[in-house]
Amino acid sequence: ISYDHMTCDIKWGPSESDGGSPITHYIIQTRTNNGDWIFDGNFQTPTGSEKLEYQVTGLTENDKVQFRAIAVNKGGESPPSDPSPLHTVKHSKLKPKIDRKNLDTKSIKVGQTLLLDVDVTGEPTPETSWSLMGTELATKENITIVHTAYNTKFTIEKGTRKNSQKYKITATNINGKDEAFVEVVFLGRPSPPMGPLEVYGATKDSCKLNWRAPEDTGGLPILKYIVEMMDKATGKWVPLCETPGNVTNTPAKPLEEGHEYMFRVKAVNDEGESEPLVADKYIKAKDPFGLPEPPIKVELCDWDVDHMDLQWGFPPSDGGAPILLYKVEMRNAKDEEWHEVGESDGPKKFFQQTGLTKGEKYSFRVRSVNKAGKSEPSDPTPYAVARPRKYPPIIDRDYLYKDKLWVRTGKVLKFENLPVDGEPPAKVSWYFKARNLAEDENITVTNVDYLTSIEIRNTVRKMTGMYLIRAINEHGKDEAEVEFVVLGPPGPPEGPLEVTDVHKEGGKIKWKKPMDDGGRPIEKYVLEKLDTETGKWSPCGEVDADKLELELNNLETGKKMKFRVKAKNEEGESEWLEGPLEPVLIKDPFDPPGPPGLPEIPDWTENSVKLKWAPPLRENGAPVTHYTIEYREYGTDNWIVGPKVKAKKYPDGEVKDLTPGKKYEFRAKAENKAGLGDPSEHTTPHLMKARFAPPKIDRTNLDQKVVKVNQQVVIEVDVSGEPDPQKQWFFNGEEIKTSEMVKVAHSAYHTKLMLIPAKRHMIGKYTIKAKNNSGEDEADVEIVIKGKPGPPEGPLKPFDITKNSCKLKWKPPKDDGGSPIEYYEIEKLDPLTGQWLPAGTSTTCEHTVKPLSEGKEYKFRVRAVNKDGESPDLEGDESIIAKNPFDPPSKPDKPTPMDWGVDFCNLKWKVPASDGGSPLTEYIMEIRDKDKRAWKEAFRTKAGILEGVCKAPPIEEDHEYEFRVIACNAAGPSEPSDPSITIKAKIRFMKPRIDRKTLQKKILHVDQMLRIEVDFVGEPDPNVTWTLPNGNKLLPDDERIILDTNIDDRHTS
Repeated sequence: ISYDHMTCDIKWGPSESDGGSPITHYIIQTRTNNGDWIFDGNFQTPTGSEKLEYQVTGLTENDKVQFRAIAVNKGGESPPSDPSPLHTVKHSKLKPKIDRKNLDTKSIKVGQTLLLDVDVTGEPTPETSWSLMGTELATKENITIVHTAYNTKFTIEKGTRKNSQKYKITATNINGKDEAFVEVVFLGRPSPPMGPLEVYGATKDSCKLNWRAPEDTGGLPILKYIVEMMDKATGKWVPLCETPGNVTNTPAKPLEEGHEYMFRVKAVNDEGESEPLVADKYIKAKDPFGLPEPPIKVELCDWDVDHMDLQWGFPPSDGGAPILLYKVEMRNAKDEEWHEVGESDGPKKFFQQTGLTKGEKYSFRVRSVNKAGKSEPSDPTPYAVARPRKYPPIIDRDYLYKDKLWVRTGKVLKFENLPVDGEPPAKVSWYFKARNLAEDENITVTNVDYLTSIEIRNTVRKMTGMYLIRAINEHGKDEAEVEFVVLGPPGPPEGPLEVTDVHKEGGKIKWKKPMDDGGRPIEKYVLEKLDTETGKWSPCGEVDADKLELELNNLETGKKMKFRVKAKNEEGESEWLEGPLEPVLIKDPFDPPGPPGLPEIPDWTENSVKLKWAPPLRENGAPVTHYTIEYREYGTDNWIVGPKVKAKKYPDGEVKDLTPGKKYEFRAKAENKAGLGDPSEHTTPHLMKARFAPPKIDRTNLDQKVVKVNQQVVIEVDVSGEPDPQKQWFFNGEEIKTSEMVKVAHSAYHTKLMLIPAKRHMIGKYTIKAKNNSGEDEADVEIVIKGKPGPPEGPLKPFDITKNSCKLKWKPPKDDGGSPIEYYEIEKLDPLTGQWLPAGTSTTCEHTVKPLSEGKEYKFRVRAVNKDGESPDLEGDESIIAKNPFDPPSKPDKPTPMDWGVDFCNLKWKVPASDGGSPLTEYIMEIRDKDKRAWKEAFRTKAGILEGVCKAPPIEEDHEYEFRVIACNAAGPSEPSDPSITIKAKIRFMKPRIDRKTLQKKILHVDQMLRIEVDFVGEPDPNVTWTLPNGNKLLPDDERIILDTNIDDRHTS
């Protein structure tokens, strides 16, 4: 009889018969959604006159329910009544409400079908309608509208762009009305751009286009416009350009002069291209006017240290349009690049460039400008220096005196580019000893503006001196002197050359210093003597520059001598000063005897000789009293005084204690009271040896010989013995015969072995043997030949290859070159560049090469190094690719949050399906705050541990988080797992607790508003209900009551 969304009032008629006993009560049963009948309550009838009405409560909205009643008396229960009709639990009075969940903006392509299926609540059943801009719609053309109870369907079949509208749905019943809007957009290609397509500003190679955006964009933003053109000569449309969607104009270029063109434009959105907008007519590519010609006669008309003024003439042609202005360009001699520096004041033919740097060179050129553009540049002006225009000459003395100017005799003296400032440029002249040097055929003076140079050829000492430079212009003159020095040997010493204090062994020689020292200090004086008998000059001494005399005490008595002296400096030697005019005789007042006859050697031993000789032919006024025997080792100049013997008719003597094996020469001198006379002629060299002796090899030169490859080895050995022994050389038991590289040479008492050049295979022990009638001897000499080592022995094997390293192994060289291998050099070949790159060194035959680039192909080579150099390379036969023999682990399954709170989350995960061929080393757990989206590391665990705890600070209360896990092995990290479920950092389990501070007793007047706000807590989300004092639930359909509960904020009112 009445109902709402939670209750239903029912009534029934009494039973036709009470069975002979009054009915005590009725049992009310309900059935929900065709389920089982269940007891709902008893309705007591103590008097039998009660209205048979009952309210069923606690129903659930939208359930389908039925009711029945069973009468009960003392005899028991009657059969149940027939069930009531199906009743849907709902409001009996409810303002219409449109379900808006399906009413968001609908975007669909043109030609497709759109269905809007909208539910409507309200009691009684609302009436629904669709309208557009105030006009109610009905099924028509491609729109179909179907209304049913609590639902309406709006269908657009094969939608077009005109169906893109904002539609209104209205639901009405006796309790009110609800309205909602839905915007429908059918997406399609845009309409053509709006015309006209304006073509303007035509020149010989371009024009400009302008259009308007399409009236209909197709429901999507215009992405771009495609512009095409057609040359009338070809009749074909070709792409010209594209513009962004917000740009509706463009230049059209390049065009070919004289050709006629048509243009069209298409708009483009995500659905495609519009139909084109075509221009009204062809346009012809031609200029209404042309570029001007460059100006003529561009020149400087004034200048100073900081500015230059330009002027020029009108160009031969203005191109058909007035000259608007002139643009000026400048370049500096330092970089020679042209830069635009300014423009004229309108068409005036003048420009001043300021801000120049004093002393730097500048050039200018000018372009004419009309409305067609700039002309080609004019011819450039010559380079001009930023300097004052009028001032007297100034010779740059810093440059003049910065270096000492000198040259050696005969060489060319050059002094170039001496700056001479002044405006106008000065005339420069050079003078030496008041003579203008421009007239000298050996001198060239070169003058250019602001610079002067001089070149002096065939220099001699007399050209040394002060040179005058004179610069003159109309504003004054400047003069400066510079010293040029021509260096040479000194002049000869000044004479006469005097010889004084003469005695039998010498005298004193004197002279004076030269008048010209050659420009350098005298270092010393050199003296020579002339024996007039031989006519040969020979050295007799030197003295320092501060001495002008020499005492001689080693001259031969009786010789007629002349002398000469010369000075020497750093540049050379002077001419000789010779004297005296007549030769000087070196003698005392009386003379020693003449020389004895040539000595003879009648007998000898290995350490003594016996000599005999004839007396001198001249005794020179005093009888001979003694003879002195002298001897010297052959090849030396030092005569040794030997025994002194008395004079007799047949003189002789013996010299003892000589060194065996050495050669000696002997002579004799006669002596009277004047002293020793000249020596006799000396004997031929005599070898001190026994007259008969077995061979003996001199081992002095037979020590070990250490040489480098390709050096020469020469071993010379003396062999004594009488008579001269036979000599032989042996190597590895075989006698050595002279060949191209090994040579043997024998001479008396001497033998020689030569290796030319030495090679490594010649290493070993060499034996020399000597033999005569008195016996034999032999000796050994070891020859060591060192060089670069041979190549290392292969194979060169790479092993233990990873993504960034590998190991190499090889064997030592067979030949170490005679020196220990110090280390090995390893190189790697990068196939991409073809270059061998250093990869390290090793003192052993094994090396780890790193770093390598993962995935790259490499080859390797190795060479041995000793102190003599590097061996040839041993190159590996095969290349390798830098990669691990294993891969990273496979992607793990996503982790599972097991428990969490405000500052922690316990997680578990599983081992990945594959470890990549290498044992797992660790797991990395990452966390992501859903508000921030960036992943960061939370914690790590060792392999084998499959659970862990993520704690604050990564976790903050009330934030939502996801987790993922990464497995790692020696190859690196795996791909991260998929994210876990999202958890919120909060307490998970908490008994509900109501905050009672706002629940004190409330006292109000009738018609006042009562508002109660209450906070509460509890996890998971509590169910919140309000009840009246009688225990009934507070229902929100009472128009005086507004219930509002926000579970997320834990607040109700």
